[in-house]
Amino acid sequence: MTTSAQALNEVLSHIQKRAVPNEQFLTSVASFLQIPGPDAEAKAALVITRALARVKSDVEDLPLGEAEKKQLNSYLNSFNGITSFSHLHMDVNTARSNFLKADHLVGLMNVHMALSGHIQRPALSLEYKKIASDARELAEQVAQCTMPEGAKYALAMRLSQVATALDHYELFGVRALETDIETLLGSIAFHSDAENNDKDGGFLKRALTLAVGAANLLKAADGSFGSALALAQNTKKAMDMLMGDE
Repeated sequence: MTTSAQALNEVLSHIQKRAVPNEQFLTSVASFLQIPGPDAEAKAALVITRALARVKSDVEDLPLGEAEKKQLNSYLNSFNGITSFSHLHMDVNTARSNFLKADHLVGLMNVHMALSGHIQRPALSLEYKKIASDARELAEQVAQCTMPEGAKYALAMRLSQVATALDHYELFGVRALETDIETLLGSIAFHSDAENNDKDGGFLKRALTLAVGAANLLKAADGSFGSALALAQNTKKAMDMLMGDE
């Protein structure tokens, strides 16, 4: 099972090995995670800082003595500039000579090995890959609808956010995925009165079916994440009545 440290390492290792040297670190993170929108870098900063905080929290929850935890935390000290924001302004080349050095990433994997088998997180079924792909496809198809541009933009953004949260749920966390599903459902319900033909109505139904599928995945992974599924089911009932479905 993926740990919080491994999920963070996946992103940082990609930047260290494959990102464009003169590109900003946060731009590379946002690109790798496919975070949509004009504020993608700001969202990337939030994702990375939360991910590191989650690793540190998991270390504290380990059934180890203080000496062992101190050793594990020493591996994370190289990344403290992420949470203090001093690392986030760097370009990739500068980051590679600083906190993205190979030995620092090895230390992060040492933390992963210590967490393995101790800190368990819900895992989604492999169906999430298809739902994420379908969400990105719908985000592109919304441009063909005749609803107002504001509605199309909002729906495309929410669909893309759900796709990103699914593709990288180990990094974002299941709580963030639940929030993105609920936000998508809210956007579908809010803009349901914008549809004025069968094409728009059909698109909204497909988006709603996708959101229900994502909520079902989340519920199956962890029964405590039920609010998104309940909201999805209630939204579907309301839209069925509005659109005259049986």
